[in-house]
Amino acid sequence: MIDDSVLHCECENLHHEKFNDISKNELVSKVSIDDVFSESYCVSIGLDEIDEEFDLTAHETLLDLKGKMGIYGLWIQQTKCYDHDKYRMVCLYVGKGYALKRIKQHIADKWPKEQLLYVTFYECENRIAKYIEQLCLDNYNFALNKEENTGTGFLTTAWEAQRVELGTHIHELADRLAAKRPEQFK
Repeated sequence: MIDDSVLHCECENLHHEKFNDISKNELVSKVSIDDVFSESYCVSIGLDEIDEEFDLTAHETLLDLKGKMGIYGLWIQQTKCYDHDKYRMVCLYVGKGYALKRIKQHIADKWPKEQLLYVTFYECENRIAKYIEQLCLDNYNFALNKEENTGTGFLTTAWEAQRVELGTHIHELADRLAAKRPEQFK
């Protein structure tokens, strides 16, 4: 039921405070491409090399993302700069949502098994993830995104060798592998 005071005057009491407060707080936050894709969670998965008896599966590798909402990128390595010990990476897909389920679905539906996959993830609220995803789609072209992909050029970045070779969660992955195969770690 609408409060009668709302109906008396059409120019006051418009009740935008909640939206305005949220917008003011969220859009003041400065989020850069580096924050989202170069300084956030990162792992690599060699899908053609997984021996489920001995290696971590894609699901086991991505378990740190379970229940987390945010924006993610699916990347490939383009080149290596030996002068700076960095890798140039190209993002082929950008998405948002609960990461574990969505990324596993994309691996099954979109990712070529022979291609080494790099996954980045930036945790944020759903509406911020939607905003960042749309901003990316408006500004870059992603080979595996089909909807609302109006940007031009590719989203590329340069990652330090350690990020590419080890990822950001090497200790968690090592612990998970040790729990799966304790005889290998005695």
